[in-house]
Amino acid sequence: MSRRRRTPCRGGLYHVVQRGNRRQAIYETDQDRHLFLEMMADTLPRFGFRYHAYCLMGNHYHLLIETPNANLGKGMHWLNGVYAARFNATHDVDGHLFQDRYWASPVAGAKAIIEVAGYIAANPLRAGLCDRAELWPWSTYPMALGIRPRTPHVTLDLIMALFDAHLGIDEARVRFRRLVEQEPPTRPLLAAVLPDLAAARGAGYSLREIGAAAGLDPSTVMRRLRGVSGYRPCSP
Repeated sequence: MSRRRRTPCRGGLYHVVQRGNRRQAIYETDQDRHLFLEMMADTLPRFGFRYHAYCLMGNHYHLLIETPNANLGKGMHWLNGVYAARFNATHDVDGHLFQDRYWASPVAGAKAIIEVAGYIAANPLRAGLCDRAELWPWSTYPMALGIRPRTPHVTLDLIMALFDAHLGIDEARVRFRRLVEQEPPTRPLLAAVLPDLAAARGAGYSLREIGAAAGLDPSTVMRRLRGVSGYRPCSP
């Protein structure tokens, strides 16, 4: 089989990325984004999701989700499916809104959580959509800095506690801002380059790492890479 079945994890924390089909826009208007956020809020009573961070871009989104009930797949299927149907009806279009299924990478440990939170917050800044990351309204980052009130379906306790180090919320916000505004790392996060397997391999990730993030066997990753024009294998 080309894809491995995802194993649900009770209390798991995931960096979820979903892109538009052929990288098309998944939000045409602010009303679309408001609708998506409302549907995210609906996943709390339906599936028990806890959102530690999110950022809605133009043709994709990033979520940092905790799943107390080990039901990431069911919740994401509902969120993407119902939103896509509402989007198509609103804009009088048909066909697939999203590219394949979502990408979900488990996030474990304080260092990884901080790295992913910073990456998600910096996304609109790196994309040139705003001069400062806190100016992007479709993100939890302004909430973390205290610029905007926290919405009920977002919890910031975990992320801010990791930046706190018992120095208080003000120092935690300074540290978070410093992380977001620093130069991006030389090796991008896997979620930043997937599903481009060649780009992930070129960034130095192993076949096993790419396969784990993409839900593919390492041998399948290698076969697909061999089919990419101009790709040259590198050392494992």
